[in-house]
Amino acid sequence: MRMRNITLVGFFTVLLAASFSARSPDREAARDPEVGGMGMLQDDPITISDGSPLTLHSRLPWVVHGPAEVGPADKLHSVTSVSVVVNGQQLGPFPFNKQQCEVDIIWGPVTLAVTTNPQGRALRVKTTLGTFAKDFVAKDQNTYESNTGQHFISRVTVKQNGSVRLDQPWPQSGTKEITIHYAP
Repeated sequence: MRMRNITLVGFFTVLLAASFSARSPDREAARDPEVGGMGMLQDDPITISDGSPLTLHSRLPWVVHGPAEVGPADKLHSVTSVSVVVNGQQLGPFPFNKQQCEVDIIWGPVTLAVTTNPQGRALRVKTTLGTFAKDFVAKDQNTYESNTGQHFISRVTVKQNGSVRLDQPWPQSGTKEITIHYAP
């Protein structure tokens, strides 16, 4: 009888250990950034898409910081990378590690200046032509669209801590999209 109790205790110990070490779908989801798990960083990208209208989209809501300046709501995020896609060809990504980021985008008469502080945080998008209320329409809390006519992105400059990583003029034709990855 004593031998049988030891065998059962051993069996249940092995079963319990196996259940704790098994990977369950819930545990995997907790590590998945798309699900919002804490095991990985949540990327909240900002995308600027060419065309008429020019579109600025952020997964985080935009907050107005002045007549010509908006930024995503979270101040604890920092830029992790910048990538540019032109006609399906990706330039970058240009990785950032808590470093200042500057992206200048020329779209017709509008220049958008995307800037951060020296630690890559406090991202702001500024328009140099006028004001956001004059140049853009808020489609929802996450999206702005331009209202200044038929234009295209003609140049993008990406700087990292003041050093130029990309300075590219583009012809009128084709599609362009700039993605600024922004994570905690």
